This record gives sequence, structure tokens and C-alpha cells, in this order.
Amino acid sequence: MTQQLKAMSASMERTVIPALPAESTFVREQAGVILATLNWLLDVHESEYRYEVTEAQDYRGLLGALLEVEGAEQSPQSAPIREVLAESPAESGPTAGDLGKVREQGRRMKELAAAFPASADEGGLEAHQTARRLVLAVAERQATREQAWYRSTGFILDNPGDIATVLVEEGSHR
Repeated sequence: MTQQLKAMSASMERTVIPALPAESTFVREQAGVILATLNWLLDVHESEYRYEVTEAQDYRGLLGALLEVEGAEQSPQSAPIREVLAESPAESGPTAGDLGKVREQGRRMKELAAAFPASADEGGLEAHQTARRLVLAVAERQATREQAWYRSTGFILDNPGDIATVLVEEGSHR
């Protein structure tokens, strides 16, 4: 895949774009967008599976921590959280390597985590604040991953570095 993307990028840069008429500014601009997209894909595609696994592990840890919050037993989210935590992590066992399974399990865990702080009110203000702090910590790590993922688009103000390095650094802090 990497070789194909590199070949397409090189072809666009060395052959296609230079062959476009100078007065065709819109066409040249669109070709530049295609080239930038190819280069972005080169930057991130090899990290996609690891990105999803890292995110799933982060949310799995968050859900476990949320179950420890005072009053979690009364939360309507408690049973679904226990169900998803009882499942084998999608990144191991028979589904290891299946990006779709990892992504689906991660999506379910994100939904449960997002709904939990509101339901943590059963444990009082302190429980609610604890749940919010736990969710915020994961959200901050997720934002860093997303900034690294989209860093080459030019829209990221605080560039945390390339996604592969960010994922390695996150893994070393686990």
C-alpha cells in the first residue's frame, strides 16, 4: 500500500501537475489537493490499526475506572459497561487484526463513556465530578491523537508530532 501511494504521489508531483496548463489555476489547485491527500494518507495509513487499538484500550480503561466511581452501581450505564468489558478485547483473540471489529467495539465504549457522567449523579456531586475528570483525561489524549492524525492538513495549531510517535509515547505511559 505504501509503495502504491508513494508512486501515485510521485506521479502527481513529477508528471501530472507540471503538465497542467499554467492558466488552469483551478485544475492545478485541485491536483494539489489530491497530492496533499495522498501525502496525508502516506503519513497516517500505517498507524490506523494501532490508533484504533490505542483508543479502544483507553476507553476500556476509562469504563473500568467509571465503574469504580461511587454510585456507579445505580447508573443505568453500569450493566452495559460490564457487558462490553466482559467481551474479549477486539484487538486480541480471534478478531485480532480486524480493524472493523476494533472500531465497532471502540465506538460502543465511547458511547457508554459519554453517557456515564450524566448518570453518575446518583453518587452525588463528588461522583459526578470524578466521572467528568476521568472522561476529560481520556478526551485530552484522544484530542492529541486526532491532532497528530490531521497534523499535515495545516489546520492544527498545536502539532504534537506524527501519529506513529504519539501512539508509541501513549503506549509507554500505560
